[in-house]
Amino acid sequence: MKSVGIFLPVWVLTLWMVLPSWSGTILPVQKIPRVKPGTCPVVPFRCKMHNPPNRCQSDSQCPGPEKCCDTGCGLGCVLTQQVTEKPGICPLITSTCHMINPPDKCKEDRDCPGPMKCCMSICGKECIQPNQVKSGTCPVVPFRCHMLNPPNRCLSDSQCPGPEKCCDTGCGLGCVLTQQVTEKPGICPLITSTCRMINPPDKCKEDRDCPGPMKCCMSICGKECIQPNQVKPGTCPVVPFRCYMLNPPNRCQSDSQCPGPEKCCDTGCGLGCVLTQQGKPDTCPFVIFKCAMYNPPDRCQSDRQCPRFKKCCETFCGKDCVYPKGYGKA
Repeated sequence: MKSVGIFLPVWVLTLWMVLPSWSGTILPVQKIPRVKPGTCPVVPFRCKMHNPPNRCQSDSQCPGPEKCCDTGCGLGCVLTQQVTEKPGICPLITSTCHMINPPDKCKEDRDCPGPMKCCMSICGKECIQPNQVKSGTCPVVPFRCHMLNPPNRCLSDSQCPGPEKCCDTGCGLGCVLTQQVTEKPGICPLITSTCRMINPPDKCKEDRDCPGPMKCCMSICGKECIQPNQVKPGTCPVVPFRCYMLNPPNRCQSDSQCPGPEKCCDTGCGLGCVLTQQGKPDTCPFVIFKCAMYNPPDRCQSDRQCPRFKKCCETFCGKDCVYPKGYGKA
């Protein structure tokens, strides 16, 4: 029983001696300087003192919300810029101020009440109701009027009713319905003839005007809803030669006219259905030197001409079938 009474104080003493060293490893972690939120203000000037003294080294040395920032004359504790930009666009300024350096009634959006923004007015900055930008895209302007500086019927989207936007109409700004563009997949067929009609009418404006998978494509005479050409995967092979025929005939116009995996590609003598290049994975090795031969001959044109694991890569002197970069490495 006496040995237990002697052992207990020794154990307690040992724990008491360890605690300060253990707690001492935690305290410095709590004292790591933290970066306070906010942005340091822009420095408007620089003092002429060479290497001015700093009044702080980190944000933790500054009281309250202040940060340790460049003051233009060394580091010091200053109030930060809590920049919070409100939604909307500042109105367009249509006049010029005759005052030199007009005073600002605000500095940023947070100085303004409610949804108002700090905008540049005719004379200095002030809190102004912003223009709300509506969704959609302004339509393409097909013409321009001959009037010099035509009058505007609006200046912002907020002046337009419903879903209309304030857009360029070709004769000043005006409220128009926007283009909610939703493009359908596929490619419009190639046009092989020319329309003899001047300014032919369009039967559609965009893809959403067409039923099902049809697209609004340019036809021989104006736009109309047409079944698009579906693009097959793969890459057309490199054309190794050109025939001497002027304007050779095409055997296809789109991939949809080709059987199976074949694509409508340039064959060197017009368009035709060919098997595509399904490139092998991995990367070609890096070429450090080039031979002095002008236009050296190629021993391959695509990966499919190479056996098994080899790829058709650019080598020291033209293309050849080589093992890809890192081949054989574990």
